[in-house]
Amino acid sequence: MNNVKLTVFIVNFNTRELLGKCIGSIYRNSVKFKIEIIVIDRFSEDGSKEMIEDNFPEVAVFSLDNKKHYPEALNKYMQKGKGEYFLVSHPDILFIKNSLEEMVSFLDNHQEVGIIGANQIYPDNTFVPSSIKNPTIGTALKKSVLGFLKYFLKSVESKSGMLDRWDHTQNSCTETVWACYAIRKKVLAKTGLFDENFVYAYSNNDICYRARLAGWDIVYLSSARIIHYEIQTPENIYSKKGLEYKRFGSAMAETVEKDFFYFISKYYSKRDFEIFRIIKVFDYAVRTTVFWLLRILSGSDDNRFTIRIKRNLSTMKSIIRTRYSS
Repeated sequence: MNNVKLTVFIVNFNTRELLGKCIGSIYRNSVKFKIEIIVIDRFSEDGSKEMIEDNFPEVAVFSLDNKKHYPEALNKYMQKGKGEYFLVSHPDILFIKNSLEEMVSFLDNHQEVGIIGANQIYPDNTFVPSSIKNPTIGTALKKSVLGFLKYFLKSVESKSGMLDRWDHTQNSCTETVWACYAIRKKVLAKTGLFDENFVYAYSNNDICYRARLAGWDIVYLSSARIIHYEIQTPENIYSKKGLEYKRFGSAMAETVEKDFFYFISKYYSKRDFEIFRIIKVFDYAVRTTVFWLLRILSGSDDNRFTIRIKRNLSTMKSIIRTRYSS
């Protein structure tokens, strides 16, 4: 008899240490229901699979034979989940005591809710903007024109659509949650699985959007607190391992924009698509100009400015080549 309440899915790629901490924190949670964990390993080369086999033999780990995109990796093994609820988590998450109990209990008691996101905090106890609005032309303009004021004007809220200046101690209906969220299996039965046309970035926006179209609520749950290890400062980006990461960062920026415009094509008009594209091109052009001026004014050939200029130019060219596909 299947009595699994929650299936946790973790897609991993070369995050052995963080993955071990994540799984350990799941088992340290005090829960009154049965949990199963499924790790989908995307061709890792750091011993992630061996670490799981040695330390967590009860965890099911499936190794992909190539680096499939995030939605494709999830879809390939999601049908193996036995739980009533599916929890999709990044491997750089630590589950604080009772966080899983809070999420499952909330879903049990609120049948109108299809997806819930956790209250994410950084290791330094500051809040992660973990509840997201879907893109609008207004927020895109704010991000582009007023983005540089975000550290000085608290009244300029949510330039990027992130809900980062509100009371995180209160539950809230929202549009999109990310990084760690629980979803009813019956929601996926109605909406279908993740859209494999996304590489990564907007796959969560898409599944939440489809759930809302199907009549489900999306909720940010303040009582379910988790720690999210995420690059928080520029200093982390320019570490001793920087060169490979910088190349990855450039490719990632283009990937995020590619996913963004696919999402826009899927749910917005061609007119909106073209407006978003103009705003984005303007945004990257301004960024490039600013870094170019800073490099000149600094009087030095600072590699950080050069890298950002090249990254922004590459991403801007990618956006210009993007076409609307309904």
